[in-house]
Amino acid sequence: MPNVFIRTEPSHWFWGTLTLLAVTRLIAVTLYSPTGFPDRLGYLDYSDIILSGTQWLHTLEQSHLPTTSFRAMGYPIILTGMRIITGGAFDTAIQVLQCGATLLSCALLFKALRALLHSDQGACIAVLGFGLSVNLAYELSILPDAFSIAAWIAIVATGLIHWMLRRRLSLWVAFGLGLLGLYIVMARGNGLHLLLLALPILWLACLHTGASHSKRLGLFILPLLPGLIAYQLVSSWNEYRTGERFFTTGGQIALVQPVFAMERLGAMPFSGTDDLSQLYRQRAPERLYEQIYEVNKALYTEFSMSPNQIAQANIALYLRTVRTHPGSFILMFFDNFDDKFAMGLVNPAFGLHEAHRLATGARIFPGFSSIVKGKQPNGLGNYLFAGLYIFGMVPSILLFTAAILLTPFRVIGRIRHIGLDRETLAILTLWTVCLAVLAYYCALFMELCYVIMTSPFLIAIGYWSLSRRSRIHGTVGTTT
Repeated sequence: MPNVFIRTEPSHWFWGTLTLLAVTRLIAVTLYSPTGFPDRLGYLDYSDIILSGTQWLHTLEQSHLPTTSFRAMGYPIILTGMRIITGGAFDTAIQVLQCGATLLSCALLFKALRALLHSDQGACIAVLGFGLSVNLAYELSILPDAFSIAAWIAIVATGLIHWMLRRRLSLWVAFGLGLLGLYIVMARGNGLHLLLLALPILWLACLHTGASHSKRLGLFILPLLPGLIAYQLVSSWNEYRTGERFFTTGGQIALVQPVFAMERLGAMPFSGTDDLSQLYRQRAPERLYEQIYEVNKALYTEFSMSPNQIAQANIALYLRTVRTHPGSFILMFFDNFDDKFAMGLVNPAFGLHEAHRLATGARIFPGFSSIVKGKQPNGLGNYLFAGLYIFGMVPSILLFTAAILLTPFRVIGRIRHIGLDRETLAILTLWTVCLAVLAYYCALFMELCYVIMTSPFLIAIGYWSLSRRSRIHGTVGTTT
């Protein structure tokens, strides 16, 4: 008989997991100053502009890469608030807030995955895999990603909780999800895309029994509404300042990197006689990241193009390259996947060591491959690190492979035997959302900070696919 009773009270697994993550962050904040990612300077500059007066509200800086159009304003507003409240200690206060946001999202995540997997141990593995990962470096940094990652996880986890536990999504919860979505949209230029990719999970949360279609639709739209309104307001504000309607001009840089990648794989995006192609051949002969800025500067000074026009030109260049060189795009798509993501799913040796490297610019131990190939002096510490790395890497690859490749077969098998029950639909939806996020960034360029929020869900999916639950005929009920 289907088991519709899912234990929801906190367990020692729950408290033990959160305690370990909290202690880790307490130690990290004590030992590490805010990390030195180059991007932090852009967000601090935006905060300086906000504190300098109100001129930025009315006019755009005269620059080929103006800070208040290139960066989204969500994180700089938070930085500015913390600088006003805490003064010189704002950077530590930001670290504490970001670590706190991660812990709150992990609490929701544990409850969601326990309901999905019917296992405290499975939820613990997934939450610790994420909580002891490279994400710790982003929590210690002056970057918008830690808040954005925590918000996205909280939205997906809340949707799973309401679906699996058959809870009605209240107006206040939907509004709270909307505030989280608002930050995601305002954190980066592509934030709206990430929020939209979570739509299937939000829709599940609205499919509770007994609600009318209009109420379901209203509760579905509410979490999206603040972000959509903010997107339009910022676009209108930029139109007021510049005469051109846009959200950010991040495409000035972001969309050129995949074009360079496709060229290395056989495409010829700059072979034409148009001004843009000629300029890239002249100012970016080695196709280096830094040379993109020189091209942008030339377009601004020599061709009198606005930052938005430059961004639109680069977006058109990317789309044209994809369309005319599909083979190079496919090669780039798969080449963009960072295998460190798969190897680090439940690998604290990699995650914490990488977090230390990003936070300090130095390694405690040599790279894993250097140790294995014997390129570094022998030492007990090096061998211990390599052993722990392998101990985490093997199950990480196994879980990732199961999540990506085995899950469709498990889902099809359950549907053939028992139909599309509640648990199977949750797994299938979550699998689709995670793959959509990975595919989105493989089509552009992948950084771990962009996709790490999918890692606990992929761990859970892989755990489910390898467990007996994916093969049994008993479920938690139907989709109705």
